Amino acid sequence: MARTWTVKTAKTRDQFKADHFNEPAHAIAGQFNGKLDQHNMPLDSVTHDDLLDPVYSDDAHGVDTKSSYMPTQSYHVAVWDIDSTAGLDSTEFGTAVFATKFVDTNWNSKWNAFPASPVTEGSRLKFNAKEGMIFGGVTASVERREGRARNQYGQGGNIGSEFNIGAENWHELGVFVNGILCGRTGELNCGSYTVDIPYSTPIGTEFCEVQLKWMANQLIFDDGAIASGTATNDAYQYYICSGMQLWARNQYR
Repeated sequence: MARTWTVKTAKTRDQFKADHFNEPAHAIAGQFNGKLDQHNMPLDSVTHDDLLDPVYSDDAHGVDTKSSYMPTQSYHVAVWDIDSTAGLDSTEFGTAVFATKFVDTNWNSKWNAFPASPVTEGSRLKFNAKEGMIFGGVTASVERREGRARNQYGQGGNIGSEFNIGAENWHELGVFVNGILCGRTGELNCGSYTVDIPYSTPIGTEFCEVQLKWMANQLIFDDGAIASGTATNDAYQYYICSGMQLWARNQYR
């Protein structure tokens, strides 16, 4: 930071005025702002076109994307939380919570998209981008749990006994822009997390889709034995998401 010279000097028995404190503060703020004022900007460099009101759109491409288009940038956001799913069951594993179970649903061994539903509207953005950069982030609450299974195949020689399972469960989230992975969490251990993933990428003048996807292991085997379908606590079989917010800023000139 450049040196900021003293603007006002206080002297003993001076009359107190707010300007004596405000002017030095303004000088310091001016340094952070690049010392830009009417003497640094060319005449007519800011016109009415640069100050136009934003153009708003909502659900323009069939998903719950709220967009605001401005002269030099645009903002786009999609949100899902339990409070916004009126009429849905918000209890554990209820219909207001996205919960998928690997013994009932075929999980892709790599990236899986959240299905299009009122619950997961916050997992994707669709908007018209202009050439420049995309900056954004996603915040999501996700979890994997442990559980208990019954030994049907003689693990440890105790057929019918129960054992803990799922302690090594892992899961991961990734942000894709037009199909390209631009941000990811890395593997998260078994547990409940609220994660924040920043991302950025160059973009052309084109239609843009930003999508949140997930990946998780399928714990079918444990020490060589198949986890029984008669598990006494099947929480280890689930991948759960209970809320998310996805946003993007398209910066252009």
